[in-house]
Amino acid sequence: MAKQHIISGIDIGNSQVKAIIARFNTDNLTPEILGAGSAPSNGLRKGAVVDMEETVENIRTAVQRAEAMSGNQIKRAYLAVNGLHIRTQISRGVIAVSRADNEISQSDIDRVIQAASVISMPANREIIHVVPRNYIVDGVEYVKNPIGMKGVRLEAEVHIITAATTSIQNMIKSVAKAGFQHRDIVFNPIASADAVIGRDERELGVALIDIGGGTTDVAVISLGGIVSSTSVKCAGNRIDESIADYIKKTFNLAIGDKTAENIKMKIGSALPIDEELSMIIKGRDLVSGLPRSVEIKTNEIVKAISRELREIIKAVKDVLQEIPPELAADIIDQGIIMTGGTSSLRNLPELIFRRVGVKTTLAKDPLFCVAKGTGIALEHLGAYKKTMISKR
Repeated sequence: MAKQHIISGIDIGNSQVKAIIARFNTDNLTPEILGAGSAPSNGLRKGAVVDMEETVENIRTAVQRAEAMSGNQIKRAYLAVNGLHIRTQISRGVIAVSRADNEISQSDIDRVIQAASVISMPANREIIHVVPRNYIVDGVEYVKNPIGMKGVRLEAEVHIITAATTSIQNMIKSVAKAGFQHRDIVFNPIASADAVIGRDERELGVALIDIGGGTTDVAVISLGGIVSSTSVKCAGNRIDESIADYIKKTFNLAIGDKTAENIKMKIGSALPIDEELSMIIKGRDLVSGLPRSVEIKTNEIVKAISRELREIIKAVKDVLQEIPPELAADIIDQGIIMTGGTSSLRNLPELIFRRVGVKTTLAKDPLFCVAKGTGIALEHLGAYKKTMISKR
C-alpha cells in the first residue's frame, strides 16, 4: 500500500527563492502540491551567496508563503543548487565481479560506482552527485540494470557533478539561519527532470532546459541519469539587461530591472510577430534627467534580446552534440522540455525548435519545477538508487 507524507523543497536562485510543500506518494512518485511561495533573491550572485542576511530573509519569506498556502509548517527541506561553480565530468570505473558464480549483485554496483568516483579534484571542491549513465558487462554497453546478470568484468560510466565547497556550505548555512534543516542537496537539472519527466521519458531520453535568473542549465536525461549537461551564464537577468540597454541606446531612457523584466514577459517575444503588442514605459531621460514615457513594441524586443537567445541555443546544441548517436532518435521523439521563469517568453519553444530541429514544449508551472522536483528526486532516492547517488 502506498504511503503518503509531506515533503518540501527550496530553490535558491539568482533572481527568486522558491519553496514548495507537497504531499508525496511513494507508489507513483507523484507529488500533490499543497503550497508554493516565492520571494526576490537579493543575496546571490552567479549561484553563490554574497549576502547571507538577505538570503536568510528571502528563504524565510518564501517558506512562510508556502506554509500559509498549505496550512503546514516545515522544519526540514531539500535544497536545489546551481550556478557557475557547478561542474560536471564523465568518469569510468571497472571491477571484477565478486561472486564465484559470476552473478552481478548490488555490492558489485556499489563497488564499480565507487571506483568511477575516484577522480582528481582540488581541495576546495566536492562531489555532490554521481549519476550512472552506462553500465558495461563484458564489453556489452548500455546495460540498464546489471543486477542478476552473469559477467566477469563490470564497468560503469558515470556523470560526476561537483561544486565549490564554500558555496555549498554557505547555502546550507543560510537555510539553517532561516530556521530550517537541509535534508540533502540536488543539482537543478536533476530536480527539474523529476518534476516534469515521467518514468518512460526518463528511461528513453529527453532534453531539459532550465532558464533561471542567472544561469541556464541544459541536460539530456536517459536511462534515468544525466548523459550530457552544461550551464551558461546567460539567462533571465542577462535578457533583462539587454532590454534595458536597448532602451537606453534607442530612446536615451534609463529604466529599472523590474521594468525590463515586465517588458520581457508582457510584450516580449523570441520571434517577430505580425500583430505586435505595445507598452508605454516610464523612465528617466538621460539628457534632461527628468521622467519621460515612450512606447515600445514587440519586434523591438526581439531585436534587443536576439544575441542572448543565440547563446542559449548554442548551449542546447553543444549538449545535444555530445550525446551518443543511439540517443538521437529518442531525443527527436521525446523532445525538449523547458522550465524556469524566462522559459515562458513568448515563442521561445518555437525558436528553439526552428534552430535545433527538435520539438520543444513548456513545462507546466515552469517557475516552480526545480523546487517541486527537489523533494521528489531525493525522497525517492531509495527506489531510484541505481540512477543517482547523492554524495552528501
